[in-house]
Amino acid sequence: MDKPQALLVDARFRRQPATTGVHYWASEVLAALPTHGIRPVELQASHGSGVRGHAWEQLVLPRELRQHPSDLPLLCPCNWGPLAVERQALVLHDVAPLVVPEHFGSRYTALARVQLPLLARRVRTLITVSESSRRDIVRTLGVDAERVVVVGAGTRALPAPEPATVEALPQPYFAFVGAHDARKNLVFLLELWPRVHAATGAHLVVTRRPDPMTNLASDRPVAPWCTELVSPTDAQLSAVLVGARALLWPSIYEGFGMPLLEAYQHGTAFVSADTGVAAELVVPGDEVLPLDADVWVEAITVRAANDPGDPALRRARAAERTWDDVAGRVAAALRAG
Repeated sequence: MDKPQALLVDARFRRQPATTGVHYWASEVLAALPTHGIRPVELQASHGSGVRGHAWEQLVLPRELRQHPSDLPLLCPCNWGPLAVERQALVLHDVAPLVVPEHFGSRYTALARVQLPLLARRVRTLITVSESSRRDIVRTLGVDAERVVVVGAGTRALPAPEPATVEALPQPYFAFVGAHDARKNLVFLLELWPRVHAATGAHLVVTRRPDPMTNLASDRPVAPWCTELVSPTDAQLSAVLVGARALLWPSIYEGFGMPLLEAYQHGTAFVSADTGVAAELVVPGDEVLPLDADVWVEAITVRAANDPGDPALRRARAAERTWDDVAGRVAAALRAG
């Protein structure tokens, strides 16, 4: 067997306090790369976030690279990388700070406006997670579409639903994930839900975590038709998704949108805005809709009575996306670069 190729990785994300979908993507890909003949060597910062984290990435990381020779380019899996290193594969999951800057802090947005265009034009390999994200990268950063490799994201092993949570949830209900992040657009659902509840009696179950990395949503569920779960375990999240009439995803902007894939793993429908992977993933019977309240009320009302889709088809669509396949595409991009 050939000796695995060493791959240097900008692993600053390991030091960051909150685990996001971007961090989860990076962890899963790094874990799967050895099956494709690549051995990740993670270079970690003493500080992951803020000025110190960015300073390590720009000033210290380039020096560390000289101590670890590799045939492969540096992999930067979480949207940022050192400007001094041309031979790198940068994974841009999205360009949210440039498209929806109002949902991020002013300093973070200012840094993105300066650094991301320079990085995108300088690095040897650009990788992203959806066709939607590639279009946004091309449009906002001025790079050729042929330079951006789409690799997607995979499914994770979800635990069985927690029985106590299943029993406690109101029936019938629809699910919303990510209420801590204003960009997920919970306010859109809260404003239209009195109409849905009056017509159907359906409840809204939302999840949030206490440590968002983007601007905090101020919309706290207070109505009797809304139930909130804070920091649910994976088993509790499975319970929420498996029992929902549909996952509702009115997000203003996404690079991918992992909850859509996780809903499909449970055979659960989604109704989504046209963002991230929604249009690429959707199966017949489910819907990608404009953010029009009347349109959403009608779609939700129909689903409160019955599911027009095929749960088996949803599970099959989710099963098509594996981390091994994603890692294989990443490995091919690294070797080409």
